[in-house]
Amino acid sequence: MEAERQLTLEIVSAPTANSISVSYLGKELVSADHRGSYSGTVRLPSSSPADLVVMATWQGTQRAALHVQASNEDGPVAEASYWGTDRIDDVFTIPESVP
Repeated sequence: MEAERQLTLEIVSAPTANSISVSYLGKELVSADHRGSYSGTVRLPSSSPADLVVMATWQGTQRAALHVQASNEDGPVAEASYWGTDRIDDVFTIPESVP
């Protein structure tokens, strides 16, 4: 079995998103019933980078932003900001663990 790592994933939206979801290799890590923001832990392989698909939706916005950050016990390992209008559907890459 491949070694795993536990990361804290934090997502903040502005304005408040109607839904936020995150998946990895087709497996849902954060379900779309989250609104506005999310903070929790996810388990990912430690021996390779992980591309998470981050999706958020808004209704009737002119401009929307999503900030995503992944951290471990040593601090942030990846962070990104995304901009859109009614929907953001993008890839958030978390680098492999450094031994």
